[in-house]
Amino acid sequence: MTQRRLHIAAYDVVDDRRRRVVHRIVRGYASGAQKSVYECMLNAAEQQQLIAATEAALDLAEDRFCIVVLEARGLILGLGRAIAPTATGLRYIG
Repeated sequence: MTQRRLHIAAYDVVDDRRRRVVHRIVRGYASGAQKSVYECMLNAAEQQQLIAATEAALDLAEDRFCIVVLEARGLILGLGRAIAPTATGLRYIG
């Protein structure tokens, strides 16, 4: 089984139609969310699929997409009230 790592995916899309498309794409990979920032547990293949699908949906002259891999060795600090992940088969500690 390919190892999954925690990624943070965020977007800022100008056009409402493209924003809805990107929202559906990213949400399909997400286990938690806050507005347009999503926690995604991805393996390498899923990361590439997410990037390719999102890039196809964006106007790169106007829109932005960022995906960051969070390293397991570092401390991750979360503040505020969280929403439990909806994906099954994942362990969320935080």
